[in-house]
Amino acid sequence: QLSPKSHAIKPIGKSHIKELKRKKANSQAAKRQNLRKYATNSKQWIAIRRNHINSHEDNNLCRTCLDNGIVELMTDVDHIDGDTFNNDPSNLQSLCKPCHSRKTAREDGGFGNRRQR
Repeated sequence: QLSPKSHAIKPIGKSHIKELKRKKANSQAAKRQNLRKYATNSKQWIAIRRNHINSHEDNNLCRTCLDNGIVELMTDVDHIDGDTFNNDPSNLQSLCKPCHSRKTAREDGGFGNRRQR
């Protein structure tokens, strides 16, 4: 026989909500990684990224910021055309995290934006 307490619905706590959000974010990140030619933590992508950064002195700076007269260190290597299978050096650019996030959101439909085709 079940006690009345066993039927009670427990309120969802903050830690439970955080865990659900973490799991959702991880599954979205996994989906994005599966759409790439190389995962961002793969040996192949790390080598491509390293070669890009070492190929030119100014590749350590954010391209978008430089175009706007701002000197900011790069954090991300971006595919200019958005095609993660096109790893040609001419298709890669250095961006800081905020610039890369804005470009990705604009092109991939993040933050309520429509996906560009």
